[in-house]
Amino acid sequence: MHRTRMHGNRPAVRRRAVNGEQKARRRRAILDAALELFDARGFERVSVAEVAARTRLAKGTLYLYFPTREALFLALLTEQFEAFFDALDAALERPVSRDAFVDHLVRDLHARPRLLRLIAVMHTVLERNVDLDTALEFKRFLAARAQASGARIDTRVRGVPTGFGQRLLLWLHALAIGLHHMAEPAPVVRQAIRADPRLAAFDIDFPHELRAMLTRLLRAPARSTSRLDG
Repeated sequence: MHRTRMHGNRPAVRRRAVNGEQKARRRRAILDAALELFDARGFERVSVAEVAARTRLAKGTLYLYFPTREALFLALLTEQFEAFFDALDAALERPVSRDAFVDHLVRDLHARPRLLRLIAVMHTVLERNVDLDTALEFKRFLAARAQASGARIDTRVRGVPTGFGQRLLLWLHALAIGLHHMAEPAPVVRQAIRADPRLAAFDIDFPHELRAMLTRLLRAPARSTSRLDG
C-alpha cells in the first residue's frame, strides 16, 4: 500500500520511480555505487545487498534493474568497453604508424585498471549467471564495436591488411586477460616470486609484455592471418 499525505484537500501519493528519467537516475546511482565498492573491494567482495544499501534501495528494487550481481557488473563492463572503443576510434581519426598504434593500445589499456579487472572475470564469472537477453545485448554490443573499430584499424593503421583489425582486437582481448592474471598474482605468489631470483621470469610487467606481443603480431599480420585461416 502506498503511503499518503494530505496536499491541500487531496491526498498526495508517494509513488515509485516510474518515468524514464527517474529510472535512468536510479540505474546510474546503482552503477555508481557498485563501481565505488568494486574499486574498494574487488568483485568477489561486493554483494547486491551492499549496493542496495548504498543507494538506499530495497534489495528487491535493485533486482528490477539488474536481475543478478553478474548482470550488474556486466553493465559496468559495458561502460568500460565503451570508453575503450571511443578512445581507440579517436586515436584513429587519421592514419598512424603501427608503432604509434601499439603505443596507444599499451598506454590506454594500462590506464584502465577497471577494464582489466572486469575482463579478468568476464568469461569465467560474469557471463555465467545472466539471462539470454542480457547475454545477447552484451555480445551484440561487443560485436558491433569490434567490427566498427576493426574496420578503422584496417584503414588507418599503416601496413595492416584489410580484415586484420577485428581479429587483432580479439587477440588483444585474450592477451590482456592472460597478462593481467599473470601480472597480478595472489599476494603469497607475488611474495614467493620476489623471494627467489630463480622465479624472476614470473614477475610480469604488463605494459612491457603487451607491447612486445603486439609489436610481434603487427610485424607480419598478413602471414599470421592466412596461417590461422588455413
